[in-house]
Parts: sequence; C-alpha cells; structure tokens
Amino acid sequence: MRPLAAPVTARAGWILFAVFTAVSLALQLPGNVPYDGIVVWHEAVTARLYAQHPAALVLVWRLCDGLMRGPALFTALQLAALWLAAKVLIDRTGAPLGLAAGFYLFLLAWPPLLAMSGLTVKDVFGGHLAILAFVLVLPGAPHKPRIWAAAFACATLAALIRYQFALMLPALALMAWRQSARRDYRTAAACAIGAAGTAAAVWLGVALAFTQTGASDIDLSLRKMMVFDIAGTVAADHAAPLPVLAQAGVDVAALKAQMLAAYSPLRVDTLWEVHGATPEDPMHSAVFATLGHVSNGQLARQWRFSARHDTGAFLRHHALAFGRVLGFGNIYQCRPLRAGISWLPRREAAAVHAGAYRAPVSAAVMTARAFPVRLLFRAWLYGLVCLCIAGGRLLWREIPAEAVLLAAFGLAYELSFAVLSQACEVRYSYPLVLAATFGTMLVLGAGRRGRTAAALRTIIPTRHSSTLPR
Repeated sequence: MRPLAAPVTARAGWILFAVFTAVSLALQLPGNVPYDGIVVWHEAVTARLYAQHPAALVLVWRLCDGLMRGPALFTALQLAALWLAAKVLIDRTGAPLGLAAGFYLFLLAWPPLLAMSGLTVKDVFGGHLAILAFVLVLPGAPHKPRIWAAAFACATLAALIRYQFALMLPALALMAWRQSARRDYRTAAACAIGAAGTAAAVWLGVALAFTQTGASDIDLSLRKMMVFDIAGTVAADHAAPLPVLAQAGVDVAALKAQMLAAYSPLRVDTLWEVHGATPEDPMHSAVFATLGHVSNGQLARQWRFSARHDTGAFLRHHALAFGRVLGFGNIYQCRPLRAGISWLPRREAAAVHAGAYRAPVSAAVMTARAFPVRLLFRAWLYGLVCLCIAGGRLLWREIPAEAVLLAAFGLAYELSFAVLSQACEVRYSYPLVLAATFGTMLVLGAGRRGRTAAALRTIIPTRHSSTLPR
C-alpha cells in the first residue's frame, strides 16, 4: 500500500500562501479598473455619493486611497481576502502538499479567476469576503467566539457591498447551529456583534465621510430593474398596456417605439445609450429621459401591472435575460474581460488621473490571442458543478454537508439574477465560480479523509475497535 500523503505542515503552508499571494499581486496590481470602478474611485476621492454603487464599497476604497493613492491597495486587499480564504480552506481540510499547490495554482491561473480576481468591482470583492466568511467557520479547528464574530463581520460587509451576498448570512447561521452546543449564548452573541458592529461601523463611516448628492444606490438599482422589465415586457408583447405610465402623462406610443428600438436582453444600458454611447447622465437619457418625471412609486405600480397582466411576456423577458446571465448565446456580448484601467467615463477618469497608472500584467495575458474565453466563462458550467456537489451527497455520503451548503449558496446567488436581472456581464457569475471551486476542494479534501480512514481501518483490527478512546 502506498504511504498516505501527510497534510501540509504549518511552515510549508505559509510558504505556499506567501509565494502564490505574491505572484498574484505581481500579476494583478494595480488592478483592472472598469468603467464602474472608475466611478467608484471618483466617488471615493471626491467624498460624494452620486452613482448606483453601494456606499460600503466606496468607503473601503476611500480608506485605501487615504493610505495610498490609486487602486493598488484596494486591489491588494481584495486579493488578500481570496488568498486568505484559500489558506484557511487548506488548513481546515488537511490537504497534502500536492493538492494544496494544485488548488493554489488553479486559483492563480484558471482563466475566469485570472480575469476577474483583480477586477475592482463589488461582485469580486464581495465574493472574496463571502467565501472567507464561510471557510473561517468550517469544521477542523475549535472556533472561539471571535472567529464567529469575524466570519459574520466579513459576510455583513460583503452584503453591504452587494446586497445579494446577504444569502451567506443564513448559511453561516446554519453552520453555527450545527456546530454549537445547545444554548451556546457566547457564539450567538459573537455572531450578532460581528454583524451588527460591522453594519454600524459602515453606517457611521459613510455618514462621516460622504455627502449624498444623488439618489441612493437602492433607488437607482430598483429604477433600472423596473424600466428594464417594463421594456422587456413591451418587446415580448407589443400590445402590452402601460396604463400607469399613461396616467403619469407619458406618451405611451412614443415610449413603446423608443423601447422597441433600444431594448436588448443583454443589459439595461441600451435603454439609456444614445447611438451606442453611454451619456454623462444615464438616468436622464433616451428611454430613461422620457420617464424622468415618473416617480419610482409610479414605476413600481406599472411594473406590478405588467407582471400580473402580461405574465407570459414578462416571464419571457426574464427567461431571455437570465439565459444570457447563465452564458447561453454569444459570450463576447457579455463583456467577459475588463483588461487594464478604463479611460471611461472621461471626466471621472481624468479627475482621478487614471491614465497615470500602468495596466497590470494580467491585462496583457487576458488580451492575448491564446487566452481561452468561450466555454470557461459560461456560468451554467459552474452551476452544473454545484448541482453535482449538492446531488452527489445522495450517492456518496463522504461529500461534506458544508460543501453542499456552499454549492447551494452559489446556486441561490446565481438564481437571484432571474429576478434582479439588469445585465449579463460574466462578473455577476464570479461568486458562482468561487462556490464551485471551493466546494470542489472541500469534496476532494473529504475524499482524502475518507481514504485515510479506510486505510486506518485496515491497520487497526476490528476486534480492538471497541477499546479505542471515544
């Protein structure tokens, strides 16, 4: 029988972590900053909240920019969360050196991870924090209350950066219930303190650091979603009535013509673009300009009417939009790569001197002819992996419940876009890629432990098993 592979020693584990983190930073710094990242950067520098980005994300960027100008420190913090999560997972699973190195190499070089781990957007940073929160409380080490507090703090910050990451909080609560002794008030208190303390700190930081000069990110996001759904319903059924908008004084016939000319299930952006260009004020351009005087309350009533009265058309629009999120169709239309630092929007990019920062090495890799995109960036592939993990537990009991829970989180997160669809950008599926990757590693670790247990049973005679300490 071949000797069992020993788990990574503490020293080797830290060396692996340091080496791969350093290589990742060398590849990704100062970060790939897309259009949305430029706007967040500008909001952070000017201390004004005026766009549809969560204030928590802008606050983190402002704190990083206060310590070091530019996007590099923000990107480094984002990457540190990912690699720390990987280190904790290796420690919890007791993976051997070869498996640990393979996992690190996968995180470093797998195309979607290489392309998106250094992308300065809420989906990526929030995804890293959510995964870190999950692995912190995996079985394999005694969890003191401060570990539970840290996990809930990370998950809460992730939820404040992108609200759908709040799905991680019930997953952590379930893990706390499974692992804690009955009436373990210390663990419950630590979880509450971690969540409430983080939320309070973010609220206070935003109140002290920023001036709100535009609608809140929640109001803007809801408005975009409702306009997108109403336009999609009209595109699926040209005769769809718009009585609430008519009562609000909108020329419905002209609006429908405008919607039909501009609508695409790919993204809501086409409803405010003029000749394919993004205007300075998207919320008051093209279709959105026609609806500029309509309140969110009136839009909500029309949205509910469309969902009830034209249910078939409403659902066809959602099916088309969600199908693109899952990766069906031309993947290049969903902007799979954001290489380098954007020069758009021009005014904001010039204000933060974005052009003074070099593009990261990863930008050259991502734009190389050999860089594969087509299959590996499709969300349905990683959804299938998560489904296999969840369903596989019925056939192979060694799949840990924690892997199933992580897979369920990834699937639930992705399914949320069936309701909250606004665009098909592949970065929206990045948390699903993380859930599939870390869930697979949990399964591999469980399989190794299972083989180890089987080997030990061949060494220790069955007749002596009753004398083993419990």
